[in-house]
Amino acid sequence: GRLYQRYLDIEKAQHQAREAQIEVSLERVRANSMAMHNTDELTDVLGVLFDQFEILGINPALTHLTLFDEENDTFSLRITTSGKNKVIAEQIIDVDEVEAWRNSYHNWKKSELHALDCIDYPPEQLPDLWEVLDEVMSALPKKHKINPEDFPNGLYTTQGHCKFGYLGFNSGQRATEEEKDIVVRFAKEFGRLYQRFLDLQKAEGQAREALIEGALEKVRSRSLAMHKPDELQEVVAVVAEKLKDLGVEQVFIEASIGQITKIVRYTIGNNPRTLKR
Repeated sequence: GRLYQRYLDIEKAQHQAREAQIEVSLERVRANSMAMHNTDELTDVLGVLFDQFEILGINPALTHLTLFDEENDTFSLRITTSGKNKVIAEQIIDVDEVEAWRNSYHNWKKSELHALDCIDYPPEQLPDLWEVLDEVMSALPKKHKINPEDFPNGLYTTQGHCKFGYLGFNSGQRATEEEKDIVVRFAKEFGRLYQRFLDLQKAEGQAREALIEGALEKVRSRSLAMHKPDELQEVVAVVAEKLKDLGVEQVFIEASIGQITKIVRYTIGNNPRTLKR
C-alpha cells in the first residue's frame, strides 16, 4: 500500500512538473505574440514556437501557421525550420491545391474551436508537395532546408484549430497524444492573442485616420480663409506642417494659382525653407 502510494505521488509530481514546463513555454509564446506590431512578426512567433516545441521534446521538422481567407478560398502559409534562423516568407495557396488541404479547410470551417487536425503525407507524395510549396521552401536558409528524402517514412502534420486557421508542426513521425494536446493548447492561446493583435491594429488604424482627418480639417480651414493669392504660401506651409505631424520626414510641395507658384520644402529637424518662383 505504501509503495503504491509513493508511486502515485511520484507520478503526480512528474505530471505537475511537466505541466509547469508546458505553461512556461506557453508564456514565452504569449509574451512574443503580445509584442507583435505587424504581421511580419508572425514569423518571430513561429520561431519561438519552434524553440518551445523542441524544449518540450517534440522535435518538429518545421512549425507552420495557416491563416484562411474564406472570401477567396485561399490561405497564407508561414513556416520555419529553426527558432534562430527565422524566415519572413509567406505563400498564398489555393485550398484546392492539395486534396488533404481542402479537407482540412472544410474541417476548420465546420469544427469547433480548439479542435485538432492531422495530415499524413506518404513518401511518394512529398516531391509534388515540395513543388507546390516551392516559394516558402526556397526561402529557408541553406543550413535549414528540408527535402522529401529527409522523410523516408512520410511527413506528418499535427495542427491545432483556432479562429483564424491552424497552428502546428510537421515531423517524420505521428504525434503522441500528449503532443496533440500541447499543439491544441498553443493554437488556442495563439488565436486569442492574434485577435488581440488585430483589435490593436484596427484601433491604431482608426486613430491614424482621425489624425489624418484632423490634419485635413486644418488645411481646409486655412484654405477657406484665404482671400488673396499671396496667402497661398501660408496654406502650403500648413500642408507641410500637417504632413510632418503625420510622420512624413521630408515634404516637397508645389502649388500655384494662375502664374503664382509657391514651393515649400520641409525636413524634420530643420527650419522650413520657402522658395518663390
